[in-house]
Amino acid sequence: MLDSWTLCAVLALASAVLFVAYLATTFVRYGYIVSPFNVTMFLAAVAFCLSPFFYLEDGTWASVWIYDAASMRAYLAQSLNINLLGTVVFLGFLLFKTVRERNSGAELGRNRVLNVMPRVDARVAGFVTLGSIAVFTAICLIFNRGTFPLLNGDRDFYYQSSISPVYQAMLFAMQFMGVYYGFRFVSQRRGLLGFLAVLFFQLLSGTRGGMLQNTLAPVLVYAISYPYQVLRAGRPVERRGLVRRWSTLLIGVACVGVLVLGLEIQTVRSGEGLGGIARMAQEVVDGNTFSDIRDGAFLLKGFAERTDSSFVHGLTYLAGLLGFVPSSLSAFRQTWSWGRFSAHTLAGIRQTHFGLRGGWFLESYFNFGILGILALALVLGLLMFKSEQIYRRFILGRGGRGGIVHPAADASLLLVLVRTLFSALTCSSGTIELYACLATMCLLVGGSHWVRHLRASRAEQVAGTAMSICLMGGDEPGVRCGVTDYSRRLAQELRLEGTRVLEVVRGGSGGVGFDADGCLRLSGGWKNPIALALTLIGAKRAGCNVVHVEYPTVAYGRSLGISLVGWMVRFLGLSFVYTAHEFSSYGPLGHVRQLPSLYAADAVVAVDEQERDAILEYLPAGAEVHLIHIGSNISRFAGSASDVQQLRASLAGPGTTVAAFFGFVLPSKHFHEILRAMAELKGSERLSTKLLLVGELDPANGYQAEALNLIKGLGLTDDVITTGYLPAENVGLYLRAADYALLPTDHGASVRNGSFLAAYQEGIEVVTSAPKGDFPFHDVRFLDTNDVEGIKKAIVAEQKREIPRYDRDVDFGWKRVARSHANLYQEVLDH
Repeated sequence: MLDSWTLCAVLALASAVLFVAYLATTFVRYGYIVSPFNVTMFLAAVAFCLSPFFYLEDGTWASVWIYDAASMRAYLAQSLNINLLGTVVFLGFLLFKTVRERNSGAELGRNRVLNVMPRVDARVAGFVTLGSIAVFTAICLIFNRGTFPLLNGDRDFYYQSSISPVYQAMLFAMQFMGVYYGFRFVSQRRGLLGFLAVLFFQLLSGTRGGMLQNTLAPVLVYAISYPYQVLRAGRPVERRGLVRRWSTLLIGVACVGVLVLGLEIQTVRSGEGLGGIARMAQEVVDGNTFSDIRDGAFLLKGFAERTDSSFVHGLTYLAGLLGFVPSSLSAFRQTWSWGRFSAHTLAGIRQTHFGLRGGWFLESYFNFGILGILALALVLGLLMFKSEQIYRRFILGRGGRGGIVHPAADASLLLVLVRTLFSALTCSSGTIELYACLATMCLLVGGSHWVRHLRASRAEQVAGTAMSICLMGGDEPGVRCGVTDYSRRLAQELRLEGTRVLEVVRGGSGGVGFDADGCLRLSGGWKNPIALALTLIGAKRAGCNVVHVEYPTVAYGRSLGISLVGWMVRFLGLSFVYTAHEFSSYGPLGHVRQLPSLYAADAVVAVDEQERDAILEYLPAGAEVHLIHIGSNISRFAGSASDVQQLRASLAGPGTTVAAFFGFVLPSKHFHEILRAMAELKGSERLSTKLLLVGELDPANGYQAEALNLIKGLGLTDDVITTGYLPAENVGLYLRAADYALLPTDHGASVRNGSFLAAYQEGIEVVTSAPKGDFPFHDVRFLDTNDVEGIKKAIVAEQKREIPRYDRDVDFGWKRVARSHANLYQEVLDH
């Protein structure tokens, strides 16, 4: 006959073997180990591993008024054996069902559980969230002496109060919405503000469980998402996101971070302030963080000494089903609710106490003995298997081999249902959470159904109404910017396609208004959030239903005001489209500055493949970035050949090569290096090239003023021809008159480079910097380097060769760009 500790060792070994076998099976078959559902198994495993080491010391029992650990050894072994027996049966049944699962990749009809909740309306979710936060805050201020539990350490102010069920329901509603917003953020780039708001108020409540659940679940889903990023064709996605490359490390960091946060919450809510490493270590060893097994031993001692050791035959479960009735109004619940029964009857605690858990299987043991343990273990095993199965097939994709395919409502519903069922089955005090779950679901589903009905009715009323676009491109008098020019041209072409567009233009001081040409006037500047908000309100009143921001522009600068526009737009109930023109050229701070816009957008647009890939690195798995190549702001020259020949003759005579530089003169375009390269060639009498600057040099601009000084100081006055600022319709003539275009750039050759497009469409040779990614054109010459030596080498090579002309059949026209945008706007409105 095995003694209790030997039996404990055998059961622990069996549990470990089954646990490892289950994890190996899920990893081999489905490609993951940790999920938001089985993470509870890992937490239980930690508790089991810690218990034998910590609870053999006297100090670890002080929290339950026991000061001799040796006197509790027998009860500790019994507590471990009860929970380990249930764990062995639970894991064994779970492993059996997982191994026996057939057709793991087969398409199945949508599960009934997921049919309960269709896509939740975001406004209804916001209403439920704000309502639960408001009621929670009101209860705290009225019943908790005008403050929150975290701040005064009084987490049991509602104990034995008629407000108790309402308060607990609000706590759970916040937990529910936190999970919902966390999943929504991961899968759809929505809900970050809601997630943070719920997290903040959960922190104020001083409760660790819900907060940790809400923090861990979305992070875990994000971290394990890569195994499911498989294209429909069946081949793996080659590019892994910046975050997902470190998914395993993130899981560990998240778990440790959340554990530390939970320990700090414990010290703060007890009135001790923030703790250090020593205090946190003491909390782990002596506190209530991993105390279930210890508490179970304490309850078993009370069961043996304070009762006749008779099982209670389901009375605590029945009291749990009546959890919506305050204990103060029910004598039956006063006696048999698990919190009262465990704390008062078994533990002999007379002061206010919420009860002791004792592990997953202790309550079932007190009710039905070993049969209760076995029955509960089988039910929990089946519940875990079904939840993981549904999660793999319907949330992460077909058989665990697809992307995250279903709405956040599905994922959050499944997670919350599993959590509440686990809570209610392992501790009947959690039944109140099940009722709160059902009530929250009813509000979300019923409210969403009502909103959809209203929207359908409204859609019938406004059928045929044309979309109206508010376009923001940093437009203001005197500003010369490529992205701003692009925005102006896009507005012009959209109007030609029949789309109503209001351009936002800075000007005036009389508030929001309309100019004679129909532009929406911005008063206060692009860096003023209040002015931007007033302008958006004006756009909504003018009938705009989509706001489109082009970024970056000279007018925006590095202001954060424009970064808030997306969230202002969403608050006003409009759709938001965001185009990032130069995302890859920014550093980390520039990327962070754009994140609010990226996450607020209903659609994100990139102008080439390199930009799209750079943006995707900062977006969750499954996010989409729309690719719309830019059109040239410069129309292709349509004049006569004689006009070109006449201009060419005026620029340089025979034997002299003309190299054109077009665009804004910026450090990133290495104009100074071009001048120095020409000066060195001229000094060695090897220069037979004139530089045609199709643009201007502004003495008020530091870099351009230095260029003017270089031209004079290096003796290049006769070798550099400056056209000054030209109207767009005249640029094509000058470019075509040149022999080739010389366009170095830090960003590399790209189809988002307007200067490149303007030169390329004229059929002249283009010499530019090597591309950093895929590049669609092959009749382009690339610089070895962007420095003086590289540019000098390229100039000499062009002087020596017969420079070809090309008859390029390319369409950089704006009709394509405008139609692509119009289709995208309509798609956004339809969804």
